[in-house]
Amino acid sequence: MLSSIDDNIKWSPHCTKIVKRAHHLLSMISKSFVSRDPAILLKIYRAYVLPILDYLSPIWCPFLVRDIESVEKVQKRFTRLFPRLRKLSYRQRLSSLGLLSLQTRRLRFDLVTLYKILHGLIDVPLDLFFTPCPSLHRTRGHPYKLFVNNSRLNSRKHFFSQRIVPFWNGLPTSVVTAGRVSQFRVSLDRYLADNNIW
Repeated sequence: MLSSIDDNIKWSPHCTKIVKRAHHLLSMISKSFVSRDPAILLKIYRAYVLPILDYLSPIWCPFLVRDIESVEKVQKRFTRLFPRLRKLSYRQRLSSLGLLSLQTRRLRFDLVTLYKILHGLIDVPLDLFFTPCPSLHRTRGHPYKLFVNNSRLNSRKHFFSQRIVPFWNGLPTSVVTAGRVSQFRVSLDRYLADNNIW
């Protein structure tokens, strides 16, 4: 369940709450399992910790650096549970374990959610959040480009329908025209990997 936001319309209280809960679970996992086999701990991490950090992220996605780093520290701590990986950089540890950074996971969730809205796969009216870019104004890029609305306030600038549009518009046609959600996810993951977005 989402916590309330603060008076400045920031998600810091929610980030603090989920980070505390996730760290508590990691402590329990570390103490309860002697094994440091990645195959075992990854299943536990994905089943119990990641859902806490991912839940409804298109709504609460943090934009303050301190909140982004605070959430990411949970996964950094998890990747240090494996003795053979401790001397590696965080990025190398992620690669070895087959994980994405939490920031990239949130970007991926945003893009998948937008794909579902555009194709009517979830009950959210497209025109409630987005304005399709007419073909007259679309000189390059894919056929699903959206208008980028100007935002004066940071709270609005980092809202789901604002923050995701520039990245969505920059995706190649081969990704956004995928016929099914599963195909979109595969194409998106390939694009993220090819462009070194981890």
